[in-house]
Amino acid sequence: MRKQIFVGIVSCVLVACGHGVHNHDHDHDHEHDDHSHAAEANEGHSEDEPDGIVVFHNEMAERFGVKVDSIVVSPMTESIRCSAVIERAAGSEGVVSAPVAGIVNYRANIGQRLGAGTVVASINASAVTGGDSNKAAKAVLDAAEAEVNRLKPLYDEKLVTAAEYQAAVSALGQARAAYSPAAAAGQAVAPIGGTVTALLAADGAYVEAGTPLASIAADSHLTLSARTSADNYSRLRNVSDVRLLTADGRSLLLSSVGGKSGGVTASNGYASISFTFNNDGTFAPGSTVEAWLLTSVSEPAIAVPLTAVTEQQGEHFVYKEVLPEHYLKIPVRIGPSDGEHVRILSGVEAGDRIVTSGVITVRLAESSGAIPSGHNHSH
Repeated sequence: MRKQIFVGIVSCVLVACGHGVHNHDHDHDHEHDDHSHAAEANEGHSEDEPDGIVVFHNEMAERFGVKVDSIVVSPMTESIRCSAVIERAAGSEGVVSAPVAGIVNYRANIGQRLGAGTVVASINASAVTGGDSNKAAKAVLDAAEAEVNRLKPLYDEKLVTAAEYQAAVSALGQARAAYSPAAAAGQAVAPIGGTVTALLAADGAYVEAGTPLASIAADSHLTLSARTSADNYSRLRNVSDVRLLTADGRSLLLSSVGGKSGGVTASNGYASISFTFNNDGTFAPGSTVEAWLLTSVSEPAIAVPLTAVTEQQGEHFVYKEVLPEHYLKIPVRIGPSDGEHVRILSGVEAGDRIVTSGVITVRLAESSGAIPSGHNHSH
């Protein structure tokens, strides 16, 4: 696939530059055209132009997403690059329990997402020897309610003693405590919304009341724990935002995490910081990600997007626009990055126009030989 992209780009560049290449047979037949091309080339030629120029027409740049921006001095946030581990936040796991003894029949599977209160399993208490104990409790409850209803008017007319009436009320309270509406329904429900991570009993097995049936995990809230050198302990207290690099290469900014921080700790030569954040489904618990801890401290700097910098044999370069449609590869020395921009220590200055997007296209055009290096013009 990479070879096909390379050939396609080179072919397009050759087409774009084709009318700047002279055909000698054609020149012999059309001498007038030869003079015209020579005059056209001389018109744009400059002996002071540096070697290594890459010519890339505006229409080609637009087609391949090549964009150029001017460098400006702007505040760059101080950052700490490190690795981080993502885990489920406290309170994001729940257990589904059997409301009554009986035979369990699951209505959910592992990996299924459920809302809070969703039925995970049903319990058939009547299918076991001894019958449904909750039905017996319901019968006692009904009898206790009937007794209180019978004694209440008699007590109001002082036909029964207060002790008799209070004994009936106490029996009703005990009956209500023994009876469980949930058990009567025989339904075990999810205590929180989330994903079923495990079924803890065999389908069709006998379980006692209170037996764990399933575990539910919510991924909407996660905890990120980042660890760095203990030398950064004091800087961690100034962390305000975090930029994470996702598995598919996207950069995601978590804002205002300072107030959600679980504290900064130090041990065994390392300093750590942790905080919770809302997960939109991008991150999976248990994963390790690359992180940039962004502090509230910033200072003016010359910085460019990471997409503007290309690396070749351990050295870093950018493509600078020296003339309209003319680009020159410039070596640069880079400094710290915040995960989106990188500081430039030398090589370019404020006001320089560099390629910030589509750098790989310009690099391929340069290395393909489709555009000769040095004093090259296409019109």
